[in-house]
Amino acid sequence: MEVRVLAIALLGLATAAAGCSATRDASSAAADATVPPDLVQVAGKFGLRMLGDGFTWKPIDPKATRFEWSGRTASGDRELLYSFWRPKLEGNETKLVVQLVASAAANLAEGEPCPPLEQPKDFAQILGVDRIISVCFVPNAFYGKDFHHGILHGLVKNDALTLVAVLSNDRAAAVVPLPKSIGARGN
Repeated sequence: MEVRVLAIALLGLATAAAGCSATRDASSAAADATVPPDLVQVAGKFGLRMLGDGFTWKPIDPKATRFEWSGRTASGDRELLYSFWRPKLEGNETKLVVQLVASAAANLAEGEPCPPLEQPKDFAQILGVDRIISVCFVPNAFYGKDFHHGILHGLVKNDALTLVAVLSNDRAAAVVPLPKSIGARGN
């Protein structure tokens, strides 16, 4: 419930932010050059463009973490974990994407995560994706070493599913998945 209330309250902020980020200048293009080429390549296959401005990206072991990439903000206030999970949702996966995202969040959670929330279409358009499914959770001991709050976003773009876990000590961090809060946007 609190995620829905916060998401609605932040709609105006998200809409205003979209107007501010609609134009791309030379400095942001230069900042994007700091994204590792391997991350640029895999994100592109999933319909995303990763942002370098304010993030440090590194590959991580998916066998140990279930995620392929970690992004830390310069301020250290959050960590982003990216899994480029399904290049093409097929058959029942398309119908069950909300349950897939909820199940993935449960694997990261200490206790029961919040119910999944399909973000408003306006938010998906701002981010440049087709759908966003979000689930808040308290990170388990493995994921919650530095941070005590998490939200998992399932980003669907052209039937590809990317999972983005945002770990932070700020409960509101990335509840509305804006490009600068999750380090990516649809391309």
